[in-house]
Amino acid sequence: MSADARPAADPADAFGRRNAPPASHPEVAADHGSITLDGEAIASRKADKQRRYTTRQVPALRLLGFTILWLIVAASVVSTAGAWPGLRALGVTFLIYGLGSWAALRLVPHRWTGPASLVFLGLDPFIWMTAVYMTGGEASWLYILPLMRVSDQLNTSRRQALAFTAIGVAAYVGMLGYRQVVDGQALVWTSQAGRIAFLVGCGGYLSMTAGTAERLRQQLANAVRTARASIRRLQEQSVDLHDARERAESASRAKSQFLASVSHEFRTPLNAIIGYTELLHEEMTSVGPQVHEDLALINRSAQHLRGLINDVIELSRLEVGRSALDVHPFAAASVVADALSVVMPLVRANRNVLEVSGAEAAGTLTADPQKVRQILVNLVGNAAKFTSHGRVTVRCSRTDCAGEPHVEFTVTDTGIGMTPEQLARIRRFEPFVQADGGIARQFGGTGLGLTISQRLAKLMGGSLALDSDAGRGCTATFRLPIAPPEGGWPGETQTERAVQPGAGVGRETAVA
Repeated sequence: MSADARPAADPADAFGRRNAPPASHPEVAADHGSITLDGEAIASRKADKQRRYTTRQVPALRLLGFTILWLIVAASVVSTAGAWPGLRALGVTFLIYGLGSWAALRLVPHRWTGPASLVFLGLDPFIWMTAVYMTGGEASWLYILPLMRVSDQLNTSRRQALAFTAIGVAAYVGMLGYRQVVDGQALVWTSQAGRIAFLVGCGGYLSMTAGTAERLRQQLANAVRTARASIRRLQEQSVDLHDARERAESASRAKSQFLASVSHEFRTPLNAIIGYTELLHEEMTSVGPQVHEDLALINRSAQHLRGLINDVIELSRLEVGRSALDVHPFAAASVVADALSVVMPLVRANRNVLEVSGAEAAGTLTADPQKVRQILVNLVGNAAKFTSHGRVTVRCSRTDCAGEPHVEFTVTDTGIGMTPEQLARIRRFEPFVQADGGIARQFGGTGLGLTISQRLAKLMGGSLALDSDAGRGCTATFRLPIAPPEGGWPGETQTERAVQPGAGVGRETAVA
């Protein structure tokens, strides 16, 4: 009435979900819902489960089965005169055998519990035959009891099912021989041959189905092992990726801090160079025009280098999360006018026409005006740089984005534009990335302007989008909410600052 002593591998056992990990393996998670991947821990759990199965579950099921069988026999013979002494003897036999087998399995060494349990499973059919004997022997309908052992498809292999079939048939034939030899009962062996053939046929069929169940269990066990190995590899790769990411982030922070430090060291002498060239230009009135042209060239070169250094410093601050925002209300038109005054020399140098519309209608918004100005300078500067004898258009408008009011700045040019491949590269907004090397050599630049603009826009809760057609120009769309959400933008710390005359109430925002 019980199952095989060797439980097959199942997903719960292989993954270690049902039992707490052994104390000898502290590295295995104690949470019952965790997945154990340690090979030694899994083997230990399987061994513990098998010992519990053979020393507790199988004997308990045997006692339960014998109890049910005794009740069936009692119900069958209770009306027969003189049946109670036999029933008592049968009950005592079942009890002694059940408890004795349980004690034997608990006392034998662990390595012998499996074989010992198989021995008792093989002896069970012979004990069952006492019930068959009491309920009529060769005429009893309980002769099918040996099939109960074979029909256990959960943990029985095909070979074990065949062996249990042979044992069950042998037990039944032994009971028939006892009836004929000891009791002197004349048997009709031709009719018994049908019963024996029935037991053999049913046992053979159940053995075949047991083979199918065994293959399915093996496939499931293989799948579990494969899944466990895959999970182990994924965990190892996840740890490696996490370490690599931390190393990369640490290297990036170190690089940004180094660039910021070096850039500061460069910017100080550059400011001195710019100041002295401007001073010489004003004071040296008696020299020839060639000297003033040389001073102007020095000044422009120093200004260009200072702009590059400022970009590097700004990018470094953004990467390490140290870019500060001075947030307060301002008019969109004033920031647009300020930005255009900076890029107007470049617009004129390339003989472009600059058009501006909607700046006054855009009204006011609350953000960092210097950052907004920096973004507009980058966008309009790019449009003017890559356009010659063309048109640069700046449009401002109010719009709704995700149900929130925004101010939209659109910068359109009729310049060289970009191919889809080049646009895809630029849309990643990676630092020091330009459309291609030829454009970088022809027009200059470092590939930092758009990266900084996109990150500043995102920092203020906005967005930056690009669109372009080769030979037809580009369109850059910069959207910014008219005010930050209540409590500021996510990830920011805010401190109130004093009210400045004419500037309204603002606050300083530092991105932690």
